[in-house]
Amino acid sequence: MKKIYFLAAFCSILTADIFGQKDAAQEGTTPPVQTEEEFHPSGSPEVKIFTNFNVSSSTLENVNIKDASFTTNDKKISKAFEIQRAYFGYEPKIRSKQISGKVLLDVGNPKVGGLQMTAYLKNAYFQYAGDKFLVKMGMIGISQFSLQEGFWGHRYVYKSFQDANGFGPSADLGVLANYKFSKLLSADISLLNGEGYKKVQADSTIKVAIGATLTPAEGLSFRAYYDILNDTVDQQTLSFFLGYSTNGYSLGTEFNYQLNNNRMRDHNYYGFSVYALGKITKKMGGFVRYDYLTSNTLTGQNDPWNVSKDGQLFIAGVEFSPVKGIKISPNYQGWASNISGSRFTSSLYLNVEIKF
Repeated sequence: MKKIYFLAAFCSILTADIFGQKDAAQEGTTPPVQTEEEFHPSGSPEVKIFTNFNVSSSTLENVNIKDASFTTNDKKISKAFEIQRAYFGYEPKIRSKQISGKVLLDVGNPKVGGLQMTAYLKNAYFQYAGDKFLVKMGMIGISQFSLQEGFWGHRYVYKSFQDANGFGPSADLGVLANYKFSKLLSADISLLNGEGYKKVQADSTIKVAIGATLTPAEGLSFRAYYDILNDTVDQQTLSFFLGYSTNGYSLGTEFNYQLNNNRMRDHNYYGFSVYALGKITKKMGGFVRYDYLTSNTLTGQNDPWNVSKDGQLFIAGVEFSPVKGIKISPNYQGWASNISGSRFTSSLYLNVEIKF
């Protein structure tokens, strides 16, 4: 209920500030001067589909995690067509150029067996964007790793590091405010439900997130971010990102740490990601990426809560864009467990993004 009261109060204050207007009388016979360009309501639909074909070879050894013993070998080869995601949305301009909204459905495979697709409400919010101040309220895309995802730029091939490893959702119910102090510095604060867009529920938990982005030179960005999700056991996340982009080339690196993942005491993990992208021709580019994730599972604890996901990821590929709205990427993806010799998966992918 506290979250509901806060959102209602915030909305009423914001609405009064945005829509409050002063009446002005114009004397004489001269027609009044129009100070603002007349606004015509408009909007744009959004459709985006991620699909792929892949061939994977996986070598797995049966592992006793407690004493790190290996018993048998098992090699598996698989082939699959997949529809990873489909987005359907509409983004209207509601009352002025500064005020807009967005509704977006995210249709994806919940991976609980077979080819299934489940629809979620990914975005449903209104937004005010002034020269320096921006605020969003509702089911919003959050700022936790949006900058990193933009630099990586190949979400249809693979999620960005925090998204892929469960450091936080890409969207949540709440409010976000961002203020641009200068060309050099901007900062944001968010109050969120904390459960993500797939688990919308009313409870006493709330996530408070703060971030700051520094742009000391053109193309160069540094971001620091911290959040805390309050509960009996508080979950806390800390991340740093450094990226540089110029003339079709980009380089990014990020470090991420989370304490008490999913509000489970001593479920701590951290990792980093490094990626580079470059333009080869007008319609073709290349990319490489390396991720490393580890947890306290491998430091003598008897609770192997994340051992199956601790490992290293390698991605390398090229991207073609034959026409506007279509991206095609043949790429290699390899994953190795941090437990030496336990598992290695090598995959060839053909990923496609269709956007219109």
